[in-house]
Amino acid sequence: MNILGSTTLDKLYPGESGTIVKLNSDGNIKKRLLDLGIVKGTKIKVNNIAPLGNPVEIIFKGFHLLLRKEEISHIEIEQEEYLLSKANKDIPLIITEIFGGRNFLKKLSDENLSLKSEIILIDRNNIQLVSDKSKVITLGNGQMNKIIVKEK
Repeated sequence: MNILGSTTLDKLYPGESGTIVKLNSDGNIKKRLLDLGIVKGTKIKVNNIAPLGNPVEIIFKGFHLLLRKEEISHIEIEQEEYLLSKANKDIPLIITEIFGGRNFLKKLSDENLSLKSEIILIDRNNIQLVSDKSKVITLGNGQMNKIIVKEK
């Protein structure tokens, strides 16, 4: 069960992804998206966002594509992978992607956290989580925005 539910692609941050459930448009924009292969049931990921918000790089079916935020606002998805900072507590999660520099990656490695690690967020106020090794780990809010997770 997805805790985040349905949203539009323009609301996602880099690294977040989901499956297309429908296109909320008629006319030229819908035709363009369909011509590009953006159809219901396709898995789609936001890879990068330009500094001023446009364009947005998306990945689907192995292709990288740049689209305007206005165009992707018509793509409704069921979100599957999201920032750890969006996660609800007490739900088993799996780390699917980690962004960050050498020091951050070393900190996670020292805590035995890596891709495919299973975690549970136990305290949103102190930003604590439990790894699959039953170890309590404290992260800063900025650090939680560098970890992409999905429900187990």
